[in-house]
Amino acid sequence: MANHKGEPECITCAFHENTARGVFCRKHSSDIPSESGPYLICRLWQGDDGKTLDEGWKNKYLPLENALYRHDIYLVKPPTVVKRFVR
Repeated sequence: MANHKGEPECITCAFHENTARGVFCRKHSSDIPSESGPYLICRLWQGDDGKTLDEGWKNKYLPLENALYRHDIYLVKPPTVVKRFVR
């Protein structure tokens, strides 16, 4: 699913990279699981313009810095951890 509105998620992150093997995060040096679907995000998301997540929002909804979350864009349910990154 394409995100054409620039909402914060992996596919709009400056560190997101499509590779022959799939999606790779340069910030975490990690593959992103393809079965995880859309609306994936981590605390370290950064837009191409340098924009970052609101501190209050990420502290409330994305408490773990080394985790990839799936979030409901309407925040009906809290984000859930999809993957833990190795530090």
